[in-house]
Amino acid sequence: MGGRSAKSGLSSVGVSPTTAPSAMGGSVSMAGATPVTPSAFQMQQQPPNLANTPQQAQQANNAAFPTVDNSPFHDLYNGRQYYQNQNLTADQITATIQYLDDQPESGSMYSMSQNLNHLLVQAAQNGVAPQMNANQAYTYRHLMAAMHNLGYNVNLTRYDHGEFVNTLLKQNGIKNANFSTMPVSQLQAALVGKTYGEERFLSTSYNDFKNASSQSKMTFQHRAVRIEYKAKASTQAMMPGNGPGGAIGEVVLAPSGGRKNMKIVGVRVDSSRKVRQKGTAYLSSQDQLVLTVEVD
Repeated sequence: MGGRSAKSGLSSVGVSPTTAPSAMGGSVSMAGATPVTPSAFQMQQQPPNLANTPQQAQQANNAAFPTVDNSPFHDLYNGRQYYQNQNLTADQITATIQYLDDQPESGSMYSMSQNLNHLLVQAAQNGVAPQMNANQAYTYRHLMAAMHNLGYNVNLTRYDHGEFVNTLLKQNGIKNANFSTMPVSQLQAALVGKTYGEERFLSTSYNDFKNASSQSKMTFQHRAVRIEYKAKASTQAMMPGNGPGGAIGEVVLAPSGGRKNMKIVGVRVDSSRKVRQKGTAYLSSQDQLVLTVEVD
């Protein structure tokens, strides 16, 4: 499950959200989980624009972030301005705060966002609706409503564990897959040109974690797999604030919603980046595998 390593830059003083999580209709499925009404918030000094309704936010975001960018894929240089150009309701900002919170959820070892993403993936695999508790349902509803066109053809980065690639291999007919024992030519033959979807909120970085702490960089940048996304302007996403990429470094992609909107266009090995031994701060001799993935 993907994790968070930093909280939002939004703190909890100021304007109240319109709907408390406890009023949501989500099913409570986690034993011992007590819904917590989110406190009000105070936005950053130069925050996103506050919209009165989800419809107003969506209309303003459609105007600010177009579906087409005629430029080649490029880096996003002015992340702070991008963040400020977004339009969010009070509920959407509160949901963002909850999604970025790295504290363990009541009755769990994991944060709410980790548990939520796990539920979304498991439900999609089993073909059933996810059984969320009230806080998860509130966050899911309003974070989905906060999604908008990415607006630009942007390069994004994510790091993941080896199980991610092994799952892709299994989905493409390779049983008992273990990517670390396969030559890169075999991985290229098995994966390049294949499409897939992600039924979870996908946390990426537009600046390769440049502003993250040294500890966070070690945690993320030396995982077994680096995914370099080429995300089109029409991709549904939002910039939540201060996530694991450091100040304003994170871009969250919306779940694919049953679509196979991701296409693997490249597989290579980066011999300059060694993989961290899982559960330690030590690097192994294993080279990092890099997937290039187009997203729309």
